[in-house]
Parts: sequence; structure tokens; C-alpha cells
Amino acid sequence: MPVCPVETGASSDAYRGDKASAEVITKEDAQDFNFEVDEPPEEPTQDDEQIEAILRVYSPVYDLTAPNWRFWYGDEHCYMNVSESNIGRVVLDNGGALINDRFKVNLVIKVTVDEDGKAHKDYLVKDVIEFIPEVMPS
Repeated sequence: MPVCPVETGASSDAYRGDKASAEVITKEDAQDFNFEVDEPPEEPTQDDEQIEAILRVYSPVYDLTAPNWRFWYGDEHCYMNVSESNIGRVVLDNGGALINDRFKVNLVIKVTVDEDGKAHKDYLVKDVIEFIPEVMPS
């Protein structure tokens, strides 16, 4: 909710949202707000742990038998194995999937380290919990 000074002028110490709002926020209250960026996506605490995650379609797949799909996971673009999931059925039931559609899924992340000490993540989508289509402006 955007806020504005209750009184006009730079010295106002109380702020509120739109005129219909009765909530007043003092300058002291505002200093306690957390303005940090959203938390990064959940990471497993142990190898092969299954977590719930929100994936955003990076590139739609029209071959429902394709074993790997491309998603955004947080700010990372990732290839993910979907071969064990119900994603194909969910997409068919919803008439397709487009860029920026989202899936709430059960996800397994396996981290391996190569000879050079570089970590690699392998993603396995176990099943789709919910399909969330991108809302297109009208």
C-alpha cells in the first residue's frame, strides 16, 4: 500500500495509505519496516530433500513427453527433469502452458561437485501441486 503524509509538508511525522484508510504509521513505526528484497527460493537442508517450490515457465514445451523443461526458479534459469511428474497431464487439463505461467511443485535438488570443485544442481520435479496461469492485462 503506498503511503503519503497525513499532513502536507516535509515535516509531517505521520503517514497513511489512501484517504479511505484509517491506519496511521508514524515515522518511528516506518523505521522498523523491513525493506529487504524477498527471501530467495527455499533450498533443501540436506541432499535429495523434497521441497515445495514455485517455478515460472521460461520456455513452453509442446512435447509433453520431453523429459526436461526450462523454468525460472527465483532468479535462476534452470533445466529441470519433469519425467517423473504429472506436469504433462496438468498442462493438458489447463489447455497449455505459456511463458510466465507458474507451477507450485514438489522439487528435489541434488547438488554434485565436479573435479574442479564447482557445484552443479540437478532438479527433479516430483509432482505439480497447483497450476497458476499468468494473468494477462485486458
